[in-house]
This record gives sequence, C-alpha cells and structure tokens, in this order.
Amino acid sequence: MRFAGPPVLALVALLAAAAPPGAAQETQPAAPAPFRWEGLARRNAGLVLLRSRWDPGVLELRDDLVRWADRVNAGKNLVLPVRRLTGHAIRCRGAAGAPCTEWRLSTKNETYVFREVPPAGGEALRRVFDALRGAYPDVPADEER
Repeated sequence: MRFAGPPVLALVALLAAAAPPGAAQETQPAAPAPFRWEGLARRNAGLVLLRSRWDPGVLELRDDLVRWADRVNAGKNLVLPVRRLTGHAIRCRGAAGAPCTEWRLSTKNETYVFREVPPAGGEALRRVFDALRGAYPDVPADEER
C-alpha cells in the first residue's frame, strides 16, 4: 500500500519556511554587564555597642543580583535579586555636585545602607547608583539632598 499524500519531509520544510523569522528562537533581553566595587562598607542593623557600625566588603551587580561580600564574616554576606528591590537612593550633602555620603537599597521589609571607606567624596557611591539606575530603570531611584 502506498501513501497518497506529500512526503513528510516536504511538509516539514514547508511549515518551517512559513514560520516568521525568529519565531523558533525566543529573544531574551541581554543581562547588564557585571559591576564590582571595592572600598565600600555596609551598616550593621540595630544597636551596635561593642563592634564597628560599618563592615567593609565588596559590592557586585551581576546576573540580576546585588551581592554583598563581607570582608571578614561570610555569615553577613547578602544576595538580593533585583526583582525584590523596591527602590534605591543616594544621599548627598548640599547642592548638586556635593559629596555623597550614603547609598540606600530597599526591599519590601528592609533597607541596606552603604558608604565609602574611607570617605572619598562619594564617587564610588555615585557609580553604584548610576549603574543600578542605568541597568534597571524600572527600579525606583531617588537622589536625596
């Protein structure tokens, strides 16, 4: 018994040619380039009496995550998905161009505060703020004066 219809391979080729270009491939937005800042410190939460209020470490923005690696205590490391962020703000003193002193990163339940160590005019904080604002424009950003 012989099959009376078109060959299966010809039918598959016809269907593939009829599909719009790129239909088989899903295009995903490109992830932003990774960023890394050293010389920052994260403020300890709560009342601090017998230890430093600020812990030095490294901040990274990579793979849709904000990562904080504490220089001394790995138990204080922080990994936040960008989708959990409700906003971020940079706090500067005085008029435009004045030194920035803190960068705040907020989630629904917590706010994390960072500063430069030693204080150096806030250039690194400004770069962190601008990098997050540029890479993720949907995360609300605020400049406090």
